[in-house]
Amino acid sequence: MSHIVVSITHSARLQGGFTTKQLFSFLFVCFCLFTTVSEASASSRIFFLFSDLADPFSSQLRAALETYLAESDSDPWFSDAKGSLWTQMDQVEDAIESGADLVCIQTCEYASLSAANQLLTPLESAGIPVIFFGRSIAGSEEKLLRFLSQHPACLYVNHDSEDIGRVQGKAIGEYLCAHYSDCDLNSDGIISYVMLQGDPFDTDAVNRSHYALETANEVLTASAHPPLQWYDGSDTIALADPQCFWSADFGKKTISDILRSFGPASGHMIELIICGNDDMANGCINALFHVDYNTDVPGDPRIPVFGVDGTLLAFELIEKERMTGTVMRSPDHMAQALISGISLLMHGTPIVSEGLRTSGSCIFPAYAYCGNP
Repeated sequence: MSHIVVSITHSARLQGGFTTKQLFSFLFVCFCLFTTVSEASASSRIFFLFSDLADPFSSQLRAALETYLAESDSDPWFSDAKGSLWTQMDQVEDAIESGADLVCIQTCEYASLSAANQLLTPLESAGIPVIFFGRSIAGSEEKLLRFLSQHPACLYVNHDSEDIGRVQGKAIGEYLCAHYSDCDLNSDGIISYVMLQGDPFDTDAVNRSHYALETANEVLTASAHPPLQWYDGSDTIALADPQCFWSADFGKKTISDILRSFGPASGHMIELIICGNDDMANGCINALFHVDYNTDVPGDPRIPVFGVDGTLLAFELIEKERMTGTVMRSPDHMAQALISGISLLMHGTPIVSEGLRTSGSCIFPAYAYCGNP
């Protein structure tokens, strides 16, 4: 059994032999809000407007919200825009006509203050507070803060994508420094990497990819190692899924195609895989498995694979040492942050949970790194 390191961001650092069951029990104890949710949202009609509930993270977030809100007297409504801003605008009108007390919106357009304003204006006119969640609504922090300062009954709830990138990058750099000779498969002194970003239009994914690579290189160079090199020698930073699916299929196909030219027989095999979510990481691991890497057989060669999300499958793969680590950016954490925002807007007091961070009108869910040392 591998030893898993769990580092809770903005909190303490824990080390030890965690099983998957123990890890989830730990997170449940740390983040449980059941005793306070009823106070935060009693008798409230809350509308959650999702961009696309076909997305696994969004569907799991809905399930987490339903679980928390089941403990209250609230009346949650869930809508799916299926990626259409026009549909979402119609859903805003439906929420107003249905007597919404608060509306939470996951916008269909990335980093678009124009879209955010279109959705917010009718709600603001109706005196209904709004939470934008789970997706960037501005191209920069400066623009976001200026927008929020102009709308006092509006909050922003989302993961700090830049810091999540740094957490992933720090874990990558530290792991490589500790296992450099094992990871440098062709002994050329340089680690060749592939990064799968996911959705090419997702501002958060772009930020995570950028800061993960930057931070990993900072850790490596501080230890007198050269920075990471794209597997084919080009200056590429990341590959994005043209279908925006973030899928295991995309991960498997991408790595399988690369291994045809940069496989075990080439003498220049990829030596590190960085992924923007755990599903893509799983697909990459499946591709490696077919060339006898990252198997369940002790002693077989392994390539470090890092993901983001903290899915149950990722924990199982980490315990088997087929996957190296993941940043736990879970739907449960997002649900807790939304509940806190709902409490703040409707009762004037946020619900504080382990690792959750607030800054002005922004609420950042907890996240943590989990991986093999």
